[in-house]
This record gives sequence, C-alpha cells and structure tokens, in this order.
Amino acid sequence: MRAYDRLGRKPMLITGLIVFGAAGVVAGLASSAAVMIGARVAAGIGAAMIMPITLAVITSTFPEEERGKAIGVWTGVAGGGGILGMFLSAFLVDVAGWRWLFVLPVVLVVVALAMTLRSVPDSRDRPTHSFDTIGASVSAVAVIGLIFALQRCSSPSTAVTCRSSPACSPWASAWACR
Repeated sequence: MRAYDRLGRKPMLITGLIVFGAAGVVAGLASSAAVMIGARVAAGIGAAMIMPITLAVITSTFPEEERGKAIGVWTGVAGGGGILGMFLSAFLVDVAGWRWLFVLPVVLVVVALAMTLRSVPDSRDRPTHSFDTIGASVSAVAVIGLIFALQRCSSPSTAVTCRSSPACSPWASAWACR
C-alpha cells in the first residue's frame, strides 16, 4: 500500500510540495557542491512524492467519464512543462545566472500549494493488506543494480560483474513479477 493511501493524498501532496520548494530555495542559495547535491536529492524526493499523488488525486476526484480528459491535461502539462523548462532554463542562465533556475519552481510550488489547499479533497484508500517489505527491498536492490550496470558496464571487462548484479538476477525478476 502506498503512503498516500494510508496517510491521505492531500497531506502527502502538501508535504511533497514543501520538500520540493524548500529544496529549490536551498539549491538556489547553495554555497558548495555538497549543499547543491543534497538539495537536488531532496528535490528529487519531493518530486517523487508529488507526481504519483497528482495522478491519484485525478483518478479519485474526477468521474469516470471525465477522467480521460483530466489525465490528458495532466500529461500535457507535465510533458509541456518539461519541454518549456528546458528553454526557460537556458534563457535564465543566459540572462540572469544559474541561481535563477530555482526561482520559477519555487514560485510554481507556492501557486500549487495555494491551489492544493483550496481545491484538492483529502482522500485515501483503506489498506487491505500490509506493506510488502521484501518486494520493496528486492525492487530497490534491482533498480540500484540496474543503475550500477548502466553506469559501470561500458567495457567487456566489467560485463561479468554487471551480469551478476541484482538487477539481472532471475530471483529478483521472479519476486518482482509474482
């Protein structure tokens, strides 16, 4: 069961927005690479909280006959935002400097927080089963192994290591697909 199903979608969305916005402020004011990296990790955690919840809010809020349109708008905004973000980022770096890259997301977080507080209902699903700790652990190890394999396995000498990584393990695949 997902955390937002247990704790409520609205509180988790608000938490994700706050984490993402605070990380943007810290990244914009970062005085070292370590602070910047930490802030970007926190921003990734906040974004990972936001994206699935927004889709869950759409599916629980909109009636079935309007859900397709709502998901289409959600997809368009997410995709268009990514494309527009690349152009705005290049423009901001050229005109104002790299620190300004973090101002727009913080402004968008403030707007999203206001809209969330005003219009997102607090919904949750009642858990019918316990959290799958083993499955989550196996998935995490498999993803980390896959990332390792993709980053480190560019030469034949490391291929043996990569083939034995947890991501390539039949056991990991079998457990994840059970």
